[in-house]
Amino acid sequence: MILFTIKKWFFDFWDNFLSIALLNLGFLGFLALPLLAPASVMEDSPVLGIIIISLGFLLLHLYTGMAQVLLKKIVNYEKPEFRDVIPALKDSWKISLGFGAINLFLLMTLFFVVPFYWSMDSILALAALVFLFWMVLLWLLSSQFFYPIRTQLERRFPKILKKSFIIFFDNGGFSFLLGIFSLIVLALSSLTAFLAPGPIGAMLVVQVGLKLRLYKYDYLEENPEADRRKIPWGGLIFEDKERVGKRTFKGMIFPWKE
Repeated sequence: MILFTIKKWFFDFWDNFLSIALLNLGFLGFLALPLLAPASVMEDSPVLGIIIISLGFLLLHLYTGMAQVLLKKIVNYEKPEFRDVIPALKDSWKISLGFGAINLFLLMTLFFVVPFYWSMDSILALAALVFLFWMVLLWLLSSQFFYPIRTQLERRFPKILKKSFIIFFDNGGFSFLLGIFSLIVLALSSLTAFLAPGPIGAMLVVQVGLKLRLYKYDYLEENPEADRRKIPWGGLIFEDKERVGKRTFKGMIFPWKE
């Protein structure tokens, strides 16, 4: 299951290389606004700098929501096109702003709370920092499913948040591996200036992972008496294996040897 998730992700990425590279280019452009623009104004006007950071942060979430709608097409073996961008943005902007507002609030809270506890020389302050670390990790591992759930499963904001945590707690190991693999993808992307696979490629990891993982819940709904620890993954992902085909990494580099 894990190996096929990686294989499907790779070939979904490879088959849509140009689209993902262009999406990465746009993502990096929006990322530059909250990272670089405030540097020139922060010294003269800290308030204006914070406003620019906040607006850039929300714009980045709007772009991410749009990109995730296009990634859904990719994991379903469709080709995203330029004409899909505006409909995807219209479809996702409200949810993206809400999610961005939550993340902005959490980021601002950490910005003030962590230095406060760090400056205190006490066991309680250390315990509070440890607690914050685990809460942040819990949020990161759960919220990685937010956009994929929005595009593949649920459209109501509270339900999306709830199901993000449900998916994580029901698939803790799998969620952790997806998070680690996404970080590996990002790290390797530094070799290509984050154009490929890039942040969009890292998002594709979770889209693929959720698509395949949802088969488990369809199976359990149809077979309520089944053992949750013995999911017949071979049968559930058979169609996707057929769609991906028997391509290999070696065959991509040396197709004449296949």
